[in-house]
Amino acid sequence: MRRFLASVWEDKNILIFATFVFLFTALAGFAGAETLGEALMNSPMWEEFEKTLEEIQENPTFANAFITIFINNVTASLLMVVFGLFFGVFPLMALVTNGMLLGVVLGIASGESGANPFVLFVTTILPHGTLELPAILIAATFGIRLGMTVSRSIVGLFSSTARTRSVEDWKGIRRRALPILLGILVLLFFAALIEAGLITLLSDLA
Repeated sequence: MRRFLASVWEDKNILIFATFVFLFTALAGFAGAETLGEALMNSPMWEEFEKTLEEIQENPTFANAFITIFINNVTASLLMVVFGLFFGVFPLMALVTNGMLLGVVLGIASGESGANPFVLFVTTILPHGTLELPAILIAATFGIRLGMTVSRSIVGLFSSTARTRSVEDWKGIRRRALPILLGILVLLFFAALIEAGLITLLSDLA
């Protein structure tokens, strides 16, 4: 855990930036829930979101909910890391779309139910989001770092200073990759446990 936290802390500035992007787009999504909701509901991300819900609702057992949630979250996080190699664009866009999706869902849910959006967030998102959201932000941060290093490597073809810096960056990435990826998996594992438990409990009470 200490290696994981130390590895994450080395990119604290990118992590702060990623958190800001996520929160800003979540607030934008909430503020424009009615306008953005229709556009998002026609997007592939919303289709994937609905597909996941349907898979869980068809078989709302703890094991099925846990496996579905864990696999989806791990896949999304790994894609942010791997596709971050393409100049960090994909993880940045993933942060924007995920933040906006969260804001829109909260906006629509609070509008239809009349519930306070903060209460909805605390009761429905925060229990598992306490672990899941940091994992997503860390995955995006590492993906952006990969993209920045690739960009610096390309500049390094024409600049010895950038080349030296990129070599050091790649050494740091290799050193930190394993603890960061393992840490993300652990966070998502326990987040999926919590979310699957809540889904099972609510299903039993219904």
